[in-house]
Amino acid sequence: MQARPAGRSTPLRTLCTFAPCDFDYAAVVEAARRGVVPLPDHGDTMRTIRYGLAAALLLCGSFRAQTPDKADPRPPAVKALAAELDAENARYKEAQAAMMKSDAYLKARADKDTEKLTALRKEIKPVDRDGFAGRAIKAAEELKGDDRARALIWSLEIFPTAAKQNQSLDALLGEFAKAPVLIEFCESQAFSMISRADPAKADLRLTTVVESAATPVIKAWGLYSQSTRLSGPKDATDEAKAKAAELSAEAEKLAAGTVLGDRIAAPRFEKERLQIGMPSPDVAATDLDGVAFKLSDYAGKVVVLDFWGDW
Repeated sequence: MQARPAGRSTPLRTLCTFAPCDFDYAAVVEAARRGVVPLPDHGDTMRTIRYGLAAALLLCGSFRAQTPDKADPRPPAVKALAAELDAENARYKEAQAAMMKSDAYLKARADKDTEKLTALRKEIKPVDRDGFAGRAIKAAEELKGDDRARALIWSLEIFPTAAKQNQSLDALLGEFAKAPVLIEFCESQAFSMISRADPAKADLRLTTVVESAATPVIKAWGLYSQSTRLSGPKDATDEAKAKAAELSAEAEKLAAGTVLGDRIAAPRFEKERLQIGMPSPDVAATDLDGVAFKLSDYAGKVVVLDFWGDW
């Protein structure tokens, strides 16, 4: 939706664009910085949107211009695997699209024949993510230093089964827990594998990250993950919540000025600055014609904030 306030010939650009992402504040902040909409996941959509706005507003009071991605640091062997996986994903997507246009699929859908629909979907050869993860782990055996770590990280980023996740995590944390390159693991989606691969080992693995951290920010990631594990359960005790708050506060100090710092601060910022009746924090952006403006330019006017996702 676009608004054309009096006195301006250019449209008011949508100020924020976030998709529901299950409280992944880091993804939301990065989306605001880079103009990318994170992939959706299940969760409390409205609360996620509020926290997403909070995270965005923490970015020095303005939306930062999109910056070029850093050079891909992955070794050639991993880049080749990634390209092959992209091709496989494209092949699967094309096969799925063709199947959904087939007479057999359309008839089964019209007939609400779920058994037939399931059978048709199973005819498409799935992408073998475990196979790719295994090849990445194998490639890592031939690599050294940071390149070896990046191969293991990539094997986790493609979301293989738990067995492969644990194999990669054991190798990564066993060899690189004290290495600065571990920050690339912490800042990737792969970091969530610590809790998902084997919940029984999660606390020990996070302790390894915290106690061996080569940098304050790596330690902060470990502390923050420990805090969310303590406070996350619905039946979390007051003692657990207090300990979680303590860990989170320490993590925020260590991660000040980073995406993680914004992520940790977002819920508090929402509580302190984004409640009904409070003046909106000012933000600055550019409209669709590249003209700079501020939210405060529209003081006294009706402003529509359009939250949307595209997936």
